[in-house]
This record gives sequence, structure tokens and C-alpha cells, in this order.
Amino acid sequence: QGEKGDKGDTGAQGPQGEKGDAGRGIKRTWIDADLHLWVEYDDGSAPVDLGYIGIETTEPTPDPEPEPDPEPEITGPTIIVSSTTANAGDTVEVTIALKNNPGISSMKMKVAFNDTALTLNNISYNGSIGGMSQQPQTKSSPTTLNWFNGAANSTGDFVYATLQFSVSNTAAAGNYSVTITYDADDVYNINYDNVTFDIVNGKITVS
Repeated sequence: QGEKGDKGDTGAQGPQGEKGDAGRGIKRTWIDADLHLWVEYDDGSAPVDLGYIGIETTEPTPDPEPEPDPEPEITGPTIIVSSTTANAGDTVEVTIALKNNPGISSMKMKVAFNDTALTLNNISYNGSIGGMSQQPQTKSSPTTLNWFNGAANSTGDFVYATLQFSVSNTAAAGNYSVTITYDADDVYNINYDNVTFDIVNGKITVS
């Protein structure tokens, strides 16, 4: 085989070819009710179905309602003030009850409340437990509830007293606490032994 020859001269340029067709852009896309993806081009051609895309659209799931706070577990002697709801101008009742009561012959307590929003109209003691009760000199906050039985202990669970409140016509929406306090020497049994109670306070929620 002989040696490779020299490179020849470049030939003349051929004629220019025809211009190609213009490309097309996407004008818009959408998903139909059957979950097919469609595309429409900007060249005026008919929309094209690109097929099922395998997704579903749904309304967002709302956040779940918060769970209410669990009721406190009551295992020992406890004074419980009930809670209720009201509108401005309403009249409502709140009870003061004893739970797990080991036996008392005397109980004196103070009841405090917002006497701008709430007016204490009446105090009704539970007459079925015997003894004697005393109406306070004033029903403004704090007011004093006093009951005494010199003959025997009253034991078990029962309503000690029921308070009737009027809600002011101008009371703002919110929670208005009804709270209990007592001196250790003011709750005792027939043997004059002090009896200790836990307290669960209540409230009137004005809408």
C-alpha cells in the first residue's frame, strides 16, 4: 500500500436548504374531571389529551377540633362549684356540692365572683341535710355561706347550696369565675375534728 496522499481542496458551498417549520409553544394546560392532562399549543391546533395522570384533588382537611381538657379526677373530699353558660341579661344557677364527704357538722366558706358582671340574687341551702343555715348579711362579693348541725354528721355526696345569679345586660363575653375559699377551722365534724376539702371552682361563661 502506498503513502497517504495530500488533502484535496474544499469544494464549493452548495445551495441553502429550505427553512424548517416554526416550533410551537404551550399556551395552557389543565386537568379535566376524569383526571386527564390536556395541553393546548399556541399554533391554533386542537388540544391534545396526554392521558390519565393518576392524582386526585380534594378540599383541604380542616384541623380537628381540640380535645376538651379532661375533668380532674376526684378521689378525696372535694367542694365542687358547677359551671354554666349564659347570655347577657340571663338569670342562671350555680351549685356548690360536696363529693367524697367523710362527714361534717359545720361548714363556713366564702364565695367570690365578679359583682360588676354578676349579681347574686338568692342563696338556697339544701334543707335535706338537716342542721341550720345562715343567710349572709350582704350578697356582694365575697359573700359568706354558713351551715351548722350540732346533732350529727352529714355524710356522702350532696348539694350544699344553690346560688342564683343575674348576668348584667352589659356583661362582656368571657368567663366569670365563681370561687370558694375557707379557713381550716371552719369545716369540722361532730367531734370538732377539722375536715379538709379540695376545691374545684366553677365559672359562668357569657356568650
